[in-house]
Amino acid sequence: MMRAMTAKLLFLALVLCLSAGPAGEAGELSAEQQRLRERMEAVERRLLELVGTVEDADRVARLRDALTLSRNSLLVNRMEDIASLLAEGRYAEAREAEGRMLADLQRLADILSRGDEGKSLERLHRAAAQLDALLQRQAELAALTAGLDPTGEDELDRAAGRQQDIGADTETLQMLLGPSPGGEDLASALPFMDSAGQALREARPEQAAAEQEEAGRHLQQARETLQEALRKAEAQRRAEARRGMAVVLQEFLEEQQDISSATERAAQEGDGETPGRALMLRLADLAVRQRALGRRVAEAAELLDDFGRTVAWPEALQSVRDDLDACAHLLDEGELASARDVQEEIEQTLEALIEVLRQTDAVAESPPDQPEDRQREETDPPAVNVGEELRVVRTLQSALNRRTARLHERRDRMEEGRVRARLEDLTARQAALRDGLARIEQLAMEKNP
Repeated sequence: MMRAMTAKLLFLALVLCLSAGPAGEAGELSAEQQRLRERMEAVERRLLELVGTVEDADRVARLRDALTLSRNSLLVNRMEDIASLLAEGRYAEAREAEGRMLADLQRLADILSRGDEGKSLERLHRAAAQLDALLQRQAELAALTAGLDPTGEDELDRAAGRQQDIGADTETLQMLLGPSPGGEDLASALPFMDSAGQALREARPEQAAAEQEEAGRHLQQARETLQEALRKAEAQRRAEARRGMAVVLQEFLEEQQDISSATERAAQEGDGETPGRALMLRLADLAVRQRALGRRVAEAAELLDDFGRTVAWPEALQSVRDDLDACAHLLDEGELASARDVQEEIEQTLEALIEVLRQTDAVAESPPDQPEDRQREETDPPAVNVGEELRVVRTLQSALNRRTARLHERRDRMEEGRVRARLEDLTARQAALRDGLARIEQLAMEKNP
């Protein structure tokens, strides 16, 4: 069952609505506007789903604000009205209405983009950095205390003051974390810091050192607890980003399948003859849709920010976008057979990429093969997911192999200039794939020496 989209994915959906609108071309403007209306209906449904499932009060408030704005502004109904205006050829009125609607869509996107769930993760990262600094300060003070002379009053007073400062900063951090992971361990460290400061003021450095050792132990436990929480939160964010990408790619696939079907119908109606004016106009409309889909693929790349370290995914999305642009050019030129070949490749690539994401999700949800204490403790940028990266590379390599075989089969029936252009494109793509594979290997070796 499809999981509810996060606020970030809803924001992306709105960006796609803003970027995918018609730019004034004739033909299928009304149909394109209807598709935008359907997309906006999906955004409203997902907003409503999230309002009932999200627990964070701030996020719920933002989602409610966004849903209220969308409904009060009658965005879906206005998109329907614009489609009617376009169908009637009233382009000036349609463009004016589109301008007002885009302003409201931007307001809606602004609501969803402010203060997202990433802030909680950022707060934990800042707390982890502060905790590392506290550990360092406490360790340095403990080393100093171990060498103090019980008769050195000034040195003992200065050490007691430093201990008091560390305790105050620890208490501030503990209040910031509250019930978050690590907060309880910080609270446990405070009594030992107080006792260490008191022992220093009473000229008992040996006792102070023992208390500081206990304080350091609780600080270290807080660090380990916080790092583990961060590791899990980062893994969850990466998993959510991949599920979101799977949803988006499925939408792209369905749109491409619709465009491909329309292209196939146009090819059958043309019956192999040189395309006439009416057919060329239809193909031009399909080319507009292909370019619009290419822009949506470019916008979807935003989700890769939460994927963790990746080399293959940007290359994969760029490859799909290049194919969409190439297909649009072929449709503009009336090259139906070649356009259908590229459309088939786009569909196969999208299907394979969706399957890669599903496999990664299945692996992520399976029980770990090693004890928890042997899993990665640090929360630096995660190691590249070599298995997933290689599956994406294999998908792109399979597409190149199919294209190479098709070119070999048809080159005798193609113009020399077109054959040369196809070979140059295949060579460039193969080189990019080779370089990407080398970067993946380098990243894997860095994290797994």
